[in-house]
Amino acid sequence: EARVSASAAAAPVLAGFRVLNGYFEAPGKTLTKTGNIKLADAQALSEVLGTESTEEQIGDMTFRRQSAGRMPDLDLWLWWAKKVGVLRTVRAKLIGVKAWPARTTKDPLNEALKAFKLLADYGPINSFRTWMHVDPDVDDMALTLLFSRLPRGTSFDFDELVDDMMRLRGGTTVSFPGHDDLEWQRRSVSHDLDLFLRLMERAGVIEQEDATYEDDGYFKTRTGGTISLTDFGIYALAEQARAMGLVVDTIDATDLRVEKLVALADEQVVSVGQWWSLAESWLESQPSLRMGLISVLGPMNSLSLLSVIEQVPSDMEQALPAALTHIVEQQGLECAG
Repeated sequence: EARVSASAAAAPVLAGFRVLNGYFEAPGKTLTKTGNIKLADAQALSEVLGTESTEEQIGDMTFRRQSAGRMPDLDLWLWWAKKVGVLRTVRAKLIGVKAWPARTTKDPLNEALKAFKLLADYGPINSFRTWMHVDPDVDDMALTLLFSRLPRGTSFDFDELVDDMMRLRGGTTVSFPGHDDLEWQRRSVSHDLDLFLRLMERAGVIEQEDATYEDDGYFKTRTGGTISLTDFGIYALAEQARAMGLVVDTIDATDLRVEKLVALADEQVVSVGQWWSLAESWLESQPSLRMGLISVLGPMNSLSLLSVIEQVPSDMEQALPAALTHIVEQQGLECAG
């Protein structure tokens, strides 16, 4: 619980909300007649939050935006902050909610979870207003792909997610006139997934590294990069999955029975690496490491046993030979050493 709370407190979204709350502290900033913040405020915030500038470069041409409403990334920040109670509009002024900083310091998990759930419910990409046409199903599919990574507990590749998304779409995605080939479709999926993941990273759900981009002056295409779930991300995704009617079980290693631990390996519910983590926690409460291993590994089927002992943690290797030899011989297998 403490680890999840610390992870939530470090979510980039809360850092961004602190900037917005402070910038618009009372008496706030006057809005334009159309309800947008002034361009001077938009430029100041873009430099702090790292959003788009008031000037946009397309190819060799530079365009100056005529309204802050034409800055989709900054627009998302402001919409998000108002929806979760960081900012409020009072008589044509945008004002920071005075109680929000103390509330966040006291319970960062609740505030980060509130921000994530809002984004997930609206759809991260569909919350990001942009001139580009967005596949209406991409948010749900991308969120499902993150749900499917929950049991793994390890990092995964961006290109792997693109492959999975292409399979979910049945080899097709948004159709552009003259661009119905798979290469263009994959490029479109890559663009949508990259935006989705950047917003999930902002929400504190994932961390990313080693992403690369090819920029032709008009369109950026992402390839590569690894993604890993944060402690807060695992908690938030599990909560969101349950809210959507999915069953998500959590495992407490100290409360496991031998039969359950065996079943987790035999049915391949968890990876071998995760199984060893559970087994090590379980064995901490056992009176004898050797007897503990025999009671857990003995009933496994041969294939599960072999996959488990092939990946034994290095710090446990010295304690295993006698126990493993006994178990292997019990199962009628030949032990080579």
